[in-house]
Amino acid sequence: KSVGGGQVSFNAALANTGTISATSGELAMTGGGVSSGLFSAAAGAAIGVRSDFYLTDGASIPGDG
Repeated sequence: KSVGGGQVSFNAALANTGTISATSGELAMTGGGVSSGLFSAAAGAAIGVRSDFYLTDGASIPGDG
């Protein structure tokens, strides 16, 4: 998700088995959830977790952000 210099909030429970990628700005995860997938933030971007979020086997958080 590209949000420019701003912030986008995702306020729903999420079950991630794929890829969540922030290319610019901030993606704020506010609804909680579970992930066995990938979170990736480019340089200058961020993924903020602001509620209970559980990482399971296979989850990965690489990136320059």
